Amino acid sequence: MKFALISDIHANLEALEAVLARIPDLPVLCLGDTVGYGVQPNEVINRIRGRASHVIMGNHDLACADGTGIDEFNPVSACAAQWTNHQLSQASIDWLLGLPYVVSTPTFALVHGSPQDPERFRYVLNWSQARFALDCPDAHKLVTFVGHSHCPTVFKLTLPNDEITITHVKDDQTMQLRTDSRYIVNVGSVGQPRDRDPRACYAVYDDESLSVSWHRVPYDITATQARIFASTMAPGAAQAIADRLALGQ
Repeated sequence: MKFALISDIHANLEALEAVLARIPDLPVLCLGDTVGYGVQPNEVINRIRGRASHVIMGNHDLACADGTGIDEFNPVSACAAQWTNHQLSQASIDWLLGLPYVVSTPTFALVHGSPQDPERFRYVLNWSQARFALDCPDAHKLVTFVGHSHCPTVFKLTLPNDEITITHVKDDQTMQLRTDSRYIVNVGSVGQPRDRDPRACYAVYDDESLSVSWHRVPYDITATQARIFASTMAPGAAQAIADRLALGQ
């Protein structure tokens, strides 16, 4: 069976719709940060609620819903989270606060950041962070899918020699998973990529062939920026968020 994995939509409806148009028949798994930064949080939540089989809690989801963790945000992120909180309907807030931190199946797990203390939203960016993450019980599946960094990356632990390798995914790429290894796979970001490619990014996992493929989708960034500038968000934060979309960083 194939699954579409999406993450870090960040209330960017144009990017989300562009991705969903590419995967009309696939079950969708969402790895968190559905909201934050972008200016269509309720619209994106409603779309995801009707389309995704599983959705994970992200740090921006929690901060936007009730302020938890906002003190750790930079000024732009904090401004966007506070603005989003005032836009969210009570139904959206209740839904966000009910999201799980981890979803585990017999062969794979879903978590926003690291499987190490998932409620703390740690990053997996380098060898040492991958080492800790891959030692966690929830990472003992063949593959743990994550988001959070917005950069598509594969951390592979080869057994039994206990060697970790890191692959940074560029453009459309497919990776074959080996049953003598364990993986942490970052699926990239739909709504705010940060690997200098501004196109929306998602992944497809085939649990029969044990392969993961990444796909890039162009969307109307100018329209998204126009919505941000037309919102009531503070101008400085709006400009910073709009600039980041165009640069993919």
